[in-house]
Amino acid sequence: MHFKSFRLVLLVIFCCSLSASFSQQKEGFKLFFEKVYLHLDRSYYAPGDDIWFKAYLVNAQNNLLLNTSNNLYVELIDPSASIMSRRVIRMDSIGVGDFHLGDSISGGTYRIRAYTNWMRNFGNRFVFEKEVYVTEIPQLTTAVAATKNANKKNNKVGVGDAAYKIQFLPEGGNMIEEMPTIVAFKAEHANGKGVDAKGYILSPNGDTAAKFKTTHLGMGSFAFTPKAQTTYKAFVQYGKSNFVEVQLPAALPTGYVMNVENSNADSILVTIKTNPATTKLYATGVINIAARHAGKSYFKQQVNLNDGQATVNMPKKDFPGGIAYITLYDENMRPNCERLVYIEKETGLHVELMPDKNVYKPREQATINILVTDEQHKPVKTALSFAAVENGADPMTSGNIVSYLMLESDLQGKIENAYQYFDKKNPERLQQLDLLLRTQGWRSFLWRQIADTTIRISYLPEAGVTISGEVLKPFTNKTMNDMNITLFAPEAKGDKIYLTKTNAQGKYYLDGLPLYGIQNIRLNVGDGGAGKRVGELKMDTLFANPLAVTPQTFYSIDSSSFNSFEKLATMRWSKFRNNQWPHMLPNVTIKTRGATLLRDGEALVNFGYPEYNLSITNDDYQYPRLRDFLVQKIPGARYDDDLEGVYFLSNGKPTRPILFVNGQQDVFNRLDYYSLSLKQIERVNVRHMVGSPTYGGIGNIGNELDVENFRLPPGINDYYLVSLVVKPGNANQQLSKISASVNGYYDARIFYVPNYSKENPVEEDERITIHWAPFIKTDENGKVRISFYNADPKTKIKLNVQGLTSTGIPVFATGSYDVK
Repeated sequence: MHFKSFRLVLLVIFCCSLSASFSQQKEGFKLFFEKVYLHLDRSYYAPGDDIWFKAYLVNAQNNLLLNTSNNLYVELIDPSASIMSRRVIRMDSIGVGDFHLGDSISGGTYRIRAYTNWMRNFGNRFVFEKEVYVTEIPQLTTAVAATKNANKKNNKVGVGDAAYKIQFLPEGGNMIEEMPTIVAFKAEHANGKGVDAKGYILSPNGDTAAKFKTTHLGMGSFAFTPKAQTTYKAFVQYGKSNFVEVQLPAALPTGYVMNVENSNADSILVTIKTNPATTKLYATGVINIAARHAGKSYFKQQVNLNDGQATVNMPKKDFPGGIAYITLYDENMRPNCERLVYIEKETGLHVELMPDKNVYKPREQATINILVTDEQHKPVKTALSFAAVENGADPMTSGNIVSYLMLESDLQGKIENAYQYFDKKNPERLQQLDLLLRTQGWRSFLWRQIADTTIRISYLPEAGVTISGEVLKPFTNKTMNDMNITLFAPEAKGDKIYLTKTNAQGKYYLDGLPLYGIQNIRLNVGDGGAGKRVGELKMDTLFANPLAVTPQTFYSIDSSSFNSFEKLATMRWSKFRNNQWPHMLPNVTIKTRGATLLRDGEALVNFGYPEYNLSITNDDYQYPRLRDFLVQKIPGARYDDDLEGVYFLSNGKPTRPILFVNGQQDVFNRLDYYSLSLKQIERVNVRHMVGSPTYGGIGNIGNELDVENFRLPPGINDYYLVSLVVKPGNANQQLSKISASVNGYYDARIFYVPNYSKENPVEEDERITIHWAPFIKTDENGKVRISFYNADPKTKIKLNVQGLTSTGIPVFATGSYDVK
């Protein structure tokens, strides 16, 4: 037996005693911030594929692995902004999981979203999101294809309406009259993707004050000096379209302009200028410069302006690598200008990803050697995840663990092709990155938003699976304190029995429970004394409800790479359909009432069998017990104590029905309920179903489900569902206990690895993800070796390794080899 409950209660009291704003850091409470990154095996998928992922939970300010939250919510969101599937992953700094895409899933842009309960305190600022793309398969059966075509307008990959916009973004925040400044701009499609543009700035008298042209993904910059009391217009041409007129932001009569030069390897040069009108307002000429990284201060200096200008050198050695924001304050400490810069720090890491051969044969074993060393070529301890996928299944343009933790996670909104800013083969990457921060980082910096917001802690870090609820006085809403709660979880990892008591409010908490997959649990309540006090036990849902999903307009994707994958996936599906689908029922649409949903879209379906829905009357009291009533009234029902009560025959073998009592599944008290008198029962419902041999996770009884092209695999079994409505007040012992089937942590599947040294089946091996290894670590020599067998296709295989060192340095490397 194990006593659990008070740690969570104390944490609630502790956090509730704090109003939890940034000001409280002065009072001894320091907020912490979490980030999570998911490494997916690839970006492109087809119906029937699996999405494999590994999650890394880190401190948002230094990227060190964290163990503050043990529950991670990972959701698969469809193109219509609905959550298709949800996993709760156990996190011990890292965790793994997967999603299976159904055979009839529609093509389009999907999202993978991940967050902890603690992250909810900061809105969506730390929520991880990644887009994945699912292709259409034309060879699907007619009924499924018709459904997909009907929804295609909502699910298509890419963009539709051609609308453009441009933003002009003065460096530091505002243009000041008569002061030269650098104005960055971004021209983009309505979906946020950059578009080529050019144009010019006109004064009211028709003079051309400046010209501009994009240089990178719709972004560019130009020098400009606005005249006093003058408004300017921009004339912009998007691509080869006609010029359109856009109003330029007005210049302010007073203020400061700040120019930041970040090209020097050792320091950042900040130049501040102002006009005479501002100098008259601030007679001291004193300003303050501060620089922060991830909310932490790394530089402060008071500066005296001389003839309206000053320069400041900030040594880069004092800053960690990543985004820093530089803020200029006037003499009254009011912020006037702000600019984001990226400080690149050479980590000294060397990551080598080396196949033992450049060319392999189909089904030949490949061995990949990974080596991680520091700048002195000493081994580095690193936790890694590895994917080997067929060429074209992952263009790797959407970023990786380096670009996410060092850049993407600190800016709001999408970053187009984030990987390029960290690609050492891109000679202009640092200039392009600076331009990105002048535009997309302008007034949208995550840490500044947090600093400007009073944060209240409403959500706590979760230490594991929590079973909570309350105890009520029977048939009232009055709670009962000091009641003993016993949880019996026979399939839990570790302890099987847990004890706690209700608090003054009648609440109980059992947290940090090691429950994985479908678990049958039993809760009992008693007063611990003579048994005079009987309580009615209530149980909450196990996990937090999902965050709201915001609809999005997606980037269009590289059509050439995606079309290549689409052809590959369609060919594979054609082979699969011809060889593996003998049991598909073509052109059949089944509408059935009373289907029972299982987890992940499985279903028990009533294929025309009669449903018995019986209300108990006085005439039924002739049967001494419920079991006698069922055996007499329901065709096929039999009874045997050794089989835990009533059973039916399925494929010639006895099978117990799935039992629900007052809407809750019961797995412990079958014999108790089958022995009830008919006077204690209001109604009995019995259904004969067809479905997979799974008992857990059943719900939504009585709902209507449309099932299209239901595939009937060989050896399918019949199942029976018995639902009872038991009269209240007949047995207080039933109120004082709950038996339920609950869904704990998702029990991740293991990636299948064929062994062609021992077997060589005739069936074609058409794997697209050749290998997925989420748990690999370098040894004392900084090395790790991975071996796996190739599939049949002759193609190029891309290799991708990602991870974190023990000091919080993100690691990313790619490689490839050929199969011929």
